[in-house]
Amino acid sequence: MGINPLVPHSPTPPLSHSPLPTPHMSNSYRSEDVQQILQLAMTQKAEGRDFSRQELLEMAADLGISQEAIASAEKQLMQESEKQRATQVLSNMSNSRRRKFKTHLFLYLIINTFLVVIDFMTDGKLNWAYWSILGWGLGLAFDAFDTFYGSKDE
Repeated sequence: MGINPLVPHSPTPPLSHSPLPTPHMSNSYRSEDVQQILQLAMTQKAEGRDFSRQELLEMAADLGISQEAIASAEKQLMQESEKQRATQVLSNMSNSRRRKFKTHLFLYLIINTFLVVIDFMTDGKLNWAYWSILGWGLGLAFDAFDTFYGSKDE
């Protein structure tokens, strides 16, 4: 197959050997981008290795970060870590409370259904089973309130 003389033909431009612009060749970065880039670079460098506090201070000094700024950041990290732990503990407690309440509700329904059936079988009407339903139901209501609206400070 040859070139069709009726169709204008432009020669293919020669391949350039200059590098294509890449994301890392930007002249400016947002603060968030700098943090992410440095964090990723540190993660890649560390690869399963822990750094001493002295190494942390040396790296900070190389970046022009004062020891006071590092101490402040460490304190903030510790506070955030404590908040996360406290939130996790409360979440676990809340989940545990809900599981216990569901068990309590299940037992209430099964046992009181059984008692109502026995009460109806004896003479065809409710004579005494409602006492269990009401009494236990009141306890279940308090348990429900405590589970879903109770104090979260424990």
